[in-house]
Amino acid sequence: MGHVSARSTLVLICTSAMLCACASESSTDADRPLSPADFASTQSVSPSVSREPVPSQASSVAPPTPASTAPTTTSSPSSNASAKPPAASDGDAQVERALARMPKPVIVASNSSDTTIYIVDAMVGQVNGRAVYASTVLEPVAEQMAALGRTMPRGVFRERAATLISSRLDQIVADALILGQAERDLNAQEQQGLAGMISERRDELLRQYGRGSVSLANETMLEQTGKDLEQTLSEFRQKALVRRYLQQKLFPKLVVSRKDIERYYNDRPDEFNPKPGRTLRLIRVNEEAGATRIEQQLAQKKPFAEVAADRANLYRREQGGLMADKARGEKVFTQDELNAAMVSLQPGQASQRIKIGNTSWWLYVEAIESGKARTLREAQQEIEELLKKQRFQALTQRYRQQLFAEGSYNPIAEMTESLVQVAISRYAISAAPASQ
Repeated sequence: MGHVSARSTLVLICTSAMLCACASESSTDADRPLSPADFASTQSVSPSVSREPVPSQASSVAPPTPASTAPTTTSSPSSNASAKPPAASDGDAQVERALARMPKPVIVASNSSDTTIYIVDAMVGQVNGRAVYASTVLEPVAEQMAALGRTMPRGVFRERAATLISSRLDQIVADALILGQAERDLNAQEQQGLAGMISERRDELLRQYGRGSVSLANETMLEQTGKDLEQTLSEFRQKALVRRYLQQKLFPKLVVSRKDIERYYNDRPDEFNPKPGRTLRLIRVNEEAGATRIEQQLAQKKPFAEVAADRANLYRREQGGLMADKARGEKVFTQDELNAAMVSLQPGQASQRIKIGNTSWWLYVEAIESGKARTLREAQQEIEELLKKQRFQALTQRYRQQLFAEGSYNPIAEMTESLVQVAISRYAISAAPASQ
């Protein structure tokens, strides 16, 4: 039975979080050349720009090979790329094309009574020579898998599990590939600076959690953070590496010109010079008896929202006639009579009965918000940050595609196939085999 200690498990970090943390730096800091001094002391990076998860590339899963007879196979570089990446722009590092010939993982099984139980904690693949373990992929989605295994037929479970697993692997591979690039980019002097920074961080953690004792620090950190000293330092190192690499490779490309800012501002006049917004309630009645009843209630000074809840009202009666969106400008309705009534009313005022054809209307202005205009000078910093965020997302997505096309890793479909077998053995034991 394969066994992997906690120290051996690959510690993977969320690429998107690191990218966003790096994106929060000022343009001046992003443009400056990096030196080994960047690794001379602990750097604090506060993420301020968030990014939408990048949809994972779908992986097609072939029918799995029984674990006990899984043959050892190799993969080719072409099997890693689902599509040609866009042409690299100036400054993009070209990833290596040396795809290692890696053996297909073998799952070890042991029989117990009449049910086959798979006991798995083994390597399922490699990324840039780093092992990827079954637990790394499955543990974060274990609850979802268990819930699916309890409620879904095995065939449906297989499909759902494949989707979850391929998504996890997609992120894990991307994380490891970018980390590999960041490590290869270090020169000897920078490696020494990084080692010194990690040593300082280790001393800080020992003082904070263990009063100088490694064993006490491990015990306290596992209890408080779920990670021991070695795992915490490994994650710290990876974050520092990726931050430096992205700062050097991607940040210089996030250039937003004055013309870009002016164009964005001029193309969106309603955003930066909004018209006044009115909160409106309406009553619309088609039959005369109901219109008379509405008119009587309003004459008695009943709240408009209460009257708008009358059964005769055909406009959003359950919401008291409240319009879903604020009315902006002076031409909100197709009926000129309603527009004229709207602009003549002050907050808290209701119109008289407005007869248009066979329909009776009443309009109530609940509030008026004056549109606050902003000059280009006032809005330029916000626009610059927004444009940088948009370009950063586009650039990192293109870079991610390039890494997947040229990186060295076991094909995701192959690892997914093996892990689906593991997931079935762990979480879908009670599912009916006949439903496959």
